[in-house]
Amino acid sequence: GEAALGPLFDADPAAAMRYTECRLQSVAEAMLLSDIGADAVDFTETFDNSQTEPRVLPARLPNLLINGSTGIAVGMATSIPPHSLREVAEALCVYAANPAGCTLEDLLKVMPAPDFPTGGIIVPPREGFADVYRTGRGGITLKGTTSIEKISTGSKSSTATRDAVIITSIPYQTNKASLCEQIADLVNSRTIEGVSDIRDESDRDGMRVVVEVRKSADAQVVLEALYRRTKLQVKVNVNLVGLVGREPRVLSLMDIMREFLEFRCESVERRARHELAKAATRLHVVEGYLIVQAAPDAVVNVIRASKDGPAAQLALQGAPFGLSEKQAEAVLAMPLRRLTSLENDKLTVEEAELTAQVSDLSGLLADRTRVISTVIAEAKALRDTYGKPRRTLIETPIGGALE
Repeated sequence: GEAALGPLFDADPAAAMRYTECRLQSVAEAMLLSDIGADAVDFTETFDNSQTEPRVLPARLPNLLINGSTGIAVGMATSIPPHSLREVAEALCVYAANPAGCTLEDLLKVMPAPDFPTGGIIVPPREGFADVYRTGRGGITLKGTTSIEKISTGSKSSTATRDAVIITSIPYQTNKASLCEQIADLVNSRTIEGVSDIRDESDRDGMRVVVEVRKSADAQVVLEALYRRTKLQVKVNVNLVGLVGREPRVLSLMDIMREFLEFRCESVERRARHELAKAATRLHVVEGYLIVQAAPDAVVNVIRASKDGPAAQLALQGAPFGLSEKQAEAVLAMPLRRLTSLENDKLTVEEAELTAQVSDLSGLLADRTRVISTVIAEAKALRDTYGKPRRTLIETPIGGALE
């Protein structure tokens, strides 16, 4: 993006729209728009009937899980947390490889929990993540990443130190400035005791909020109070409501994978039919060119003897050439250089390539297994190219965190 789009963690607004501009990153184009021109999805007219737009984007991965979604409608709401692109691609590959035998536990081995772009630590629910993904409803506790460090106090020559709670990440969609203000208010009202100072030392290298602890206080007690009483720890509601067709439904993770795989297979088949039609049309024209190449003098004589263009076209469609209407039109429109021997070699090579392409696409459309293999291959390509390590850690029962 260009111009000031606003900081990630603070409430500062973006610049006026006349200054800002943005464009899609390569991952968005690769994942959402690669098949937009291949008739992979239906198009509909825009609001003023001046143009057409896709009803849905031909996504190669379930972006509903990757990007997440939050919305409120009449009588219903949806709250889908974001997930790791790499893990979602892995889960899709696992499900697509064995749709009938895949279980929720198989998916959770590769996609164990949501992954928030601002990092943090997820505290697993008492029932585990399986219950959330099985029912499509639940809640997840998300807290910021912190540590307790020794910091120097007083002048630079002083060796005195004291404990401080260092906040290096905050929960998703939590405002850093508001969090610092909330901590300050709670300290001033003595709701949280043992804090001597709060400083925001964040810079372009990352977030760093320092909460200095009094010498008489316990830093661990202060940290627990921060988690308990501020937005340093929040509850993220999960409500996996999505549209299946035009009907809103609460979906489990298995439902999402099943519906997306069906959608993606249909998109791949539609793309293959589109490419097959283009290749077959071109092959038909090339075959007409090769027929003319076999008897160039006779073709030139027939064209010169014809009264006009339509008469020449009818002559080429008759014996001995037997061209179709499209082939005859293409021959009449082709330049004379097509009659050279070099062009004949190029056309022969093109005919072989098109024949192989038509055979391959026809085989793809006749074999559901190949369609699913194509879905898996494209998902793995996106995973390998754009997949990044998980940012949000998962807290273990003993208090640690797993990446």
